[in-house]
Parts: sequence; C-alpha cells; structure tokens
Amino acid sequence: MQSFLLSVLAQQYGRAAAADFAAVFPDPWLVWEAGNWAPAQPTTLSVTQQAEEFAAPAQGKGEALVFQLRPSPGKTEIAVGRAPPCEVVVNDGTLSKRHATLLRNDRAWSIRDEGSRNGSWVSEVIAAPGRPVPLASGCRVRLGTARLTFLDSTALHARLARR
Repeated sequence: MQSFLLSVLAQQYGRAAAADFAAVFPDPWLVWEAGNWAPAQPTTLSVTQQAEEFAAPAQGKGEALVFQLRPSPGKTEIAVGRAPPCEVVVNDGTLSKRHATLLRNDRAWSIRDEGSRNGSWVSEVIAAPGRPVPLASGCRVRLGTARLTFLDSTALHARLARR
C-alpha cells in the first residue's frame, strides 16, 4: 500500500489541476490524522513527540499520513491494523493486529470491524463487528483512538490545495 506524508503530496500536487491529480491518483485515500498516539509495542525503542511539535500550517495539529487505497489485483479488501500482514498499518497500540477491513464494491467503499478490542466508529457511530458500514468521501473513521478520514481523490486534492 502506497503512503505519503500529507505535506509532501501538498508540495508536489497542491498547485496541480484536480484532473491532473486524479489522473495520477484515481483511487480514494485514508488519512491518518495527527493526534494522540499510543505506541504499539512499548518494549521497542521508538522516538515520540507531541503532535504540537510538528505544527502544520493548515491543520495546526501535526503531520498526517495518507494511504492510497488500491487493492491488489483481483482483490476487493484491504486489511487495516497495527501490524503486517495488514496492507494499511497504523502503528497505534489502541488498534488490534487486524482491526478492520475496507471493502470495495464497484466504486463504493465500506468498512467492517473485525471484532476489535477497542472498536471502530464511522461518523461517531459505533460499527457492529462483522457488519460493513458504507463510507462516503469526508467520512470520519475512528479505530481505537486513531482518527482517520476517508477521502476520494477530488476531496484529497482540495485539501492539498488549501495547505
């Protein structure tokens, strides 16, 4: 799964035409928003800093990481969790190893909680384990305490252009 820092994409594509951005990146995106972070494995050595130390001009809350949602050929699912073999790895201790699954059906997307310990929310409504919840562009998703936003290519480009 391809991922980028939001600021890098903004530098490279923020001034491009939305159609040009969509031609290069037609797939939707999952944005891991900056905020509180719980290390997944407290016994491993890691460097942590508060989000305020990475102040981003537009958001003011730190740096976001974006994942381009492009399933492998022949697949319609993308696993999200805190560790491989998930395709989208959000290294946060409040996520289960395999926390949720993103599902693509034609051009529509949904998310299914996989029985996670700390739950999944879509637009602040808890998702019942095993039951897919439709996602629309701009939809807020919370996995454990990690905050994410689901965006189509056009909406992500608009966010890049504002930075």
